[in-house]
Amino acid sequence: MEVSFLEIKDLPQVEELQARYREYNERYFENILPREITIEWSKRMTSAAGSCNYRKKIIKISVWYHLKYPEEIDNTLLHEMIHLIVPGHGPKFKAYLIKLQEQGANVSRHSKEKAKDPRWLYVCPKCQTSFKSYNRYLNLYICRHCKSNFKEYKLNDFKEYL
Repeated sequence: MEVSFLEIKDLPQVEELQARYREYNERYFENILPREITIEWSKRMTSAAGSCNYRKKIIKISVWYHLKYPEEIDNTLLHEMIHLIVPGHGPKFKAYLIKLQEQGANVSRHSKEKAKDPRWLYVCPKCQTSFKSYNRYLNLYICRHCKSNFKEYKLNDFKEYL
């Protein structure tokens, strides 16, 4: 799926995301989150709806996921805002999640699905073990079951394994 400028233009601009961040920081976090933060759209994120680097104060939001689910933008932003305080998805994260939900926030622990479908399929020709991947492996893996080399297929060219 190629993303055109028009499709990205249909998603909120970064300035709008920054405004939502400030609003949610005040409403749900009592302004304890950093005032200065970078929020950006990412075309490279194919497996997650968003990510947060709390040390660098950067929130990235997947273009691919939110073209499919534009109604999930606020959910993703709030989820990543929690990560500015709590890394990981352990008990502290869950406690913050519940606290925000009790205040009326639409936020969840997991996204609906991966942001983009895998592009590559690796199949063992001997035992038919297979796995899908978002990334292409330049060094082909050896099957742990029968020690054969996996064959690589681009998924849109190889429909019978879908």
